[in-house]
Amino acid sequence: MRFRLFTIVLPCAAAVLLPPAAGASAISCRAPSDNGFEVTSATRMTCLAAREDIEAYEDPVAVSFRTPGAFVCTRTRREARSQSFRCVKGKRSYRVDKAGKVVSAVRVYRAGYDKVFRLSKCQSEGESDLAATGRAPGGIKLTIAVSAGSTGTLQISGGSEEDSIEAGGEISSLRVGDDGRITAKGRFTSGDLSGSFRLRGECA
Repeated sequence: MRFRLFTIVLPCAAAVLLPPAAGASAISCRAPSDNGFEVTSATRMTCLAAREDIEAYEDPVAVSFRTPGAFVCTRTRREARSQSFRCVKGKRSYRVDKAGKVVSAVRVYRAGYDKVFRLSKCQSEGESDLAATGRAPGGIKLTIAVSAGSTGTLQISGGSEEDSIEAGGEISSLRVGDDGRITAKGRFTSGDLSGSFRLRGECA
């Protein structure tokens, strides 16, 4: 009696959950999150992992921000009511779109501190001049005052009893672009924070 062997190939649903192999190009995604982002591609990670990372981000959106999973997201496209970001952590990365009106916001960051503030006031009369006030979740307030030709000031204060902060600093370098983009650097000089800091954002 002769026997014939048959090989049956079954589609594996789990395959869509596997990240691309090392050196592979980005995979396309269509993974909307509950906080208004949509993952459009992922490299060396799954679309699901990318969506879970961006979905954990609950703070305002600036030209750059850091997710709780330590991915740093930088804006790559801006329109009146939408923007796109590329988020990177080591060799892994993903891209997202964010729908909604672009608002004025700045990110203040240094080692051990990284916060985005939504600005309620953002005025500039030149590339070396800025007056801004803002607020981050939890009631933390930000005040920036820089006049051309002089050292500027930055003040962070407020928050809950468990997470209150009080810190002041000097802004040594500031540039406000024609498109409203803000880049600055300085040093904390008093309060709960110390060392150099950087600032990125925009007056929308």
